[in-house]
Amino acid sequence: MNNRHNKCIVVRVDGGFERGYGHVYRMRNLVRALQILDVNVFIVSVDEPAVNEILAEFRDKLILLESKENEDRIIESILERFSICSLWIFDILNTENTWVRFLKSKGINVVSFDDAGEGRLQVDCVINALAGFNPEKDFIEKNIFNGVDYLIVSPEIFELRNSYQIQEEVKIVGITMGGADTYGVTPQIVNALALKSFQGKVIINLGPGFRHIEELNQIISTCNLDVDVYHSSENLHQLLMQCDLVISNGSITMLELCSIGIPMIGIANEHDEMFLLKYFAECSACVNMGIHNELSLDILAEKINQLSGDFNSRVKYSKNGKTILDGQALNRIVNMIEDLL
Repeated sequence: MNNRHNKCIVVRVDGGFERGYGHVYRMRNLVRALQILDVNVFIVSVDEPAVNEILAEFRDKLILLESKENEDRIIESILERFSICSLWIFDILNTENTWVRFLKSKGINVVSFDDAGEGRLQVDCVINALAGFNPEKDFIEKNIFNGVDYLIVSPEIFELRNSYQIQEEVKIVGITMGGADTYGVTPQIVNALALKSFQGKVIINLGPGFRHIEELNQIISTCNLDVDVYHSSENLHQLLMQCDLVISNGSITMLELCSIGIPMIGIANEHDEMFLLKYFAECSACVNMGIHNELSLDILAEKINQLSGDFNSRVKYSKNGKTILDGQALNRIVNMIEDLL
């Protein structure tokens, strides 16, 4: 490997209550993997408490913006700080032509993730693992890489998949609706479990951006359920492996649950999640309950009850979920980045 210690990579990522934190979790996994390269990696993001928590391990490499400034100005200020920048990574949804053209004029290669903006036509490489599932978007450019081969999840997931065992009965149900659960779906799921008088334990993991705690506490206090609530569990995967069934959103956590082999019911927080959720459901790897704002609590309660009593279906979802991702997405993407340095 060539000596690149004088070069640097800038990772530009944002997360927030409305946008969610999937982008930030993904870039955390990528930055960890990039440590194999002999290059400095810096992360630039808006100063937001949940983002700071997710990226805490990179404090000495984290550049926080006081507010969401003009992106052109952000780029200029970062380049003033780092004169030797070899690669710029965007994970902020849609990029613009002006940003990419400016970076390219400085001799900086550009990679973007889940990018449907005009800037994607100018970048060196687009990883559209999630956006690539959207049939309404036309991604035919040769520099765009779509699909499951580029879905990033934590590497330790694939070390856990042989440890999880399907139980005959559903005694523990997990709920994890992402880093923000922007629309407060978690309290609705608790209501659905209460509708069917679920007799087992309920484990809830709340992300760092969760803002519906009063509503959740009110529901828990009035329902006859055995509920344990965790806040940003440091051992989330081990926590969820205790569960016989998990209800999740349709983003990174869903990928991890399916890869471990934990039977799950998916509810999309955002429309973009629907395409991935539909794909996994068509692979018989999960149950797709659709978008959150069309969710029927009665139907969800019935589906939970039905799946709890259907051992064979849970075995099927577990087996199929473990076959979709091969665990090599990070290696593929790091290799692409290495070629661009």
